[in-house]
Amino acid sequence: MPNRFRLKHVRRKRTIAGLVVGGMVLIGLVVGSFYITLQQERGLTVFAPTNAADEDESSETEDVTTDREMADFFEPAAELSIDEQERKDEQRQNDLSEIHEALQQHYQEHGRYPTLTQMNSVQFRDANFPSLTKEVFQDPADTDSRVVITRTPQKATYAYDVVDEDGYTCEPSGRTCVSYTLSALLSGGLTYSIDSND
Repeated sequence: MPNRFRLKHVRRKRTIAGLVVGGMVLIGLVVGSFYITLQQERGLTVFAPTNAADEDESSETEDVTTDREMADFFEPAAELSIDEQERKDEQRQNDLSEIHEALQQHYQEHGRYPTLTQMNSVQFRDANFPSLTKEVFQDPADTDSRVVITRTPQKATYAYDVVDEDGYTCEPSGRTCVSYTLSALLSGGLTYSIDSND
């Protein structure tokens, strides 16, 4: 009897141990599968084992890619030539001069300057400044297809800060815009500006 009881007890222990080990393996497989799926969804690299012959080629490729990515992240874009910088700065100054003249004409006809929202409206610009092309309102360094004019000077955008007679912003509508400053950041970091009194 004791031997039979001991045998049942040992079998029960082995069965429980087997179930625990099996459960742990199953959990490990589920977690591993979930991790790989998560990595793939995030677009991250999932490393698969490779044989020794492929390892040298893949490590060289990985090093090159990593070095290139790091260079793009830390190193600034290639500098423009002096001639190219001067050409873009001259374009900025010409653009602001054309916008300035159009704004002066608009003021003579309407008794006020447009708001920043109006200046960012393609329909408004087309209706009120038909002689000016879209490119006149776009900094030469701006590659976006949509023109955005900001209130303060920023890289690759023109700025139009327009205010009412008390020096407050004209937005929301209802206030009369009576003065403005047009600005552009030049290649060297200086700001070029024209205001409504120029």
